Parts: sequence; structure tokens; C-alpha cells
Amino acid sequence: MKNYVFYLMMASVLFLTLSCKKSKEDVPINGITLSQNAAVLAIGGELTLTAVFTPDNATDQNLFWESDNPDVATVANGVVTAKTKEGTAEITVTSKNGTATATCNVTVTSRQMTLTRTTSGTVTIELVGSGYASVDWGDGSDLETKTLSSSTTEFKRTASGTIKISGANITEFFCANNQLTGLDVSKNTELIVLWCNRNLLTTLNIIGCTKLRELYCNANQLSSFNANGCAALNQLNCVENELTSLSLNGCVALASMNCGWNQLSGLDVSECVGLLTLHCNNNELMSLDVSANTKLRNISCKSNDLSNTELNNLFGTLHSIDLGVDKIIYIYDNPGTGSFTHDTVLGNGWKIDTAE
Repeated sequence: MKNYVFYLMMASVLFLTLSCKKSKEDVPINGITLSQNAAVLAIGGELTLTAVFTPDNATDQNLFWESDNPDVATVANGVVTAKTKEGTAEITVTSKNGTATATCNVTVTSRQMTLTRTTSGTVTIELVGSGYASVDWGDGSDLETKTLSSSTTEFKRTASGTIKISGANITEFFCANNQLTGLDVSKNTELIVLWCNRNLLTTLNIIGCTKLRELYCNANQLSSFNANGCAALNQLNCVENELTSLSLNGCVALASMNCGWNQLSGLDVSECVGLLTLHCNNNELMSLDVSANTKLRNISCKSNDLSNTELNNLFGTLHSIDLGVDKIIYIYDNPGTGSFTHDTVLGNGWKIDTAE
């Protein structure tokens, strides 16, 4: 009888042990969620994907990572590395038993824009374009990735330091009123519109933005600005900076420019052959030559340092082409203004306006 009880107890223990073991082995992963399902990386950039599986007490928690385009991006234990080739790669994570998977679509591009803000505060960014765009806020958090469209898409966060924006097809970028001190968009060759006005910018790099048509960088702290080679640039507003240097070589499509309220002592617009309006008032100009600008119809050079001689020289460079519209030049508050009568019409068809 004792032996019978003993064997019965042993059988029960063995049964329970096997049952527990079987139960433990029978908890498979039935679902996986990634920390991001889409991201944009700059060439050479990295992204760490975190996988969360259900149930969290799954027995075998081993995962397999794979990239369908390792020439564009590779993955190892969730760390995605962008290679030197632009394109897209689908990163897939799979449970060991193959019953659960999740994917992240990664775009690799050279088109990254960099913003700098030295103090902490709210930064609001609006983008227009297509495909995905990712913002690295520089605080160690996951990339913030959104799908772009023809309407503005907003990104907003409290941030400081360096902020990076990556996207293969960002065409319009609005970042006004953010206390930014630096901005580099030179790698975004698709950019068409940029509004970065009312910041604290001391540096702005747009070299390489050959499709850029509209730029508002007014009300900043720029002391020099180089727009050389921006052949598509049509509108430029850089009023109310601290400019002593403005370079516009190759800006053949520039039609409207306002560079007033700066510290320019010279201004070369000889390659801006498409200029229609030129506002360079409230600077320190001592001379101005617009002989190459045969489409001009409106010039404001008020409040500069143009003497009587230099004003006459300027008048001599004004074209005489009949554009079918009034051609007016505003010369109020220059040293030589008093020598001219208000509303005088020059022989080349230009009217002088001396009024304040």
C-alpha cells in the first residue's frame, strides 16, 4: 500500500512537471509592434527600432531581423544603418516560429536640413511635399515621422540644440518665429519655398537649392548672405537683417527683391536680369548700377548715402524701354535728393519720387 501511494505521488509530480513544461513551451509570440513603422534617414544615419511582442510572457522571445534592400539600409538586432545609396528598404522583424511579423519602411536620402536653437523652447515646423519626413529633435527620442502632402504638416516639440529634418521630397519649409540661430538647407535640392523669417539667424545656407523660388529670411541677424547659383530664385525678402554683404551671382530669375533696412554699402545686381522691383532703401549705399536690369519698373533707394553725382549716375543706368507701365524711382532722404524735383520725368521715361 505504501508503495502504491509513493508511486501515485511520483506520478502526480511528474504529471504536473510535464504539464508546466508543456504550458511554458506553448506560449508563442502572436503579435509584434515596432516603435516606428516608417522613418527617413540621412545617408550614414542610424535608427534603433524597438520591438514589443504579445504576450509579454512568450516562451521564446528570439526575433529575426531582415532588410529587403541591404544596399540602402541594413539591420542588426533592431539597429538600422543607412548606407550610401539612396532609396527605400523594408525592415522586417519575425518571431522564431514565424507566426508574427512587423515592418518598418525606411527611406534613405541625402536631403537633410539642419536647424540650430541655443535655448530651450517650443519649435514649430511646417512641411509640404510627398512621401515621409522625419524630424530628429536631438533629445534622444525616437524620430518623429509623418506623411507629407500638398497641405502643411506640422511638427512641434520643446527643443534646443541641433534639430535635423530628413525627407526625399520636401518642397516647402516654414520655420518662422522659432528663435533659431542657424539653418542649413543646402542639401535639400527639392526645396521650392522657404520661410525662416523672424528668427535669430546668424547663418543661413541655401547653396545648392537650385529649385528654390521663394525665400523670406527677413527680421534675422544675418551679416552676410550668399544666394549664388540659385537660378530659380524669384522672390527674396531679406529686409531687417544686419547685412553688409549680399551675393546674387547667377540669380537670373530674381524678379522681386527687398533688401532694405540693412547695412549694405554696395549692391551688385548685374546678374539679376529678371528684376522687376528692387527695394534697397535704408542702407548705406554710395552707388548703384542697374544698367543690366532692363525689366525694372520700380526702385526704392530711399535713405542711403547717394550724392547728387551718384544719383545722376544711377539715373544714367536706368533703361529706356517702354514696358507699358509707370517706371518710378524713389530717392527720398539721400544726400543728393535736394537737387531734384518731385515727379520729374527723366528722358528715359522714369519718374523721380522725392516724397517721404
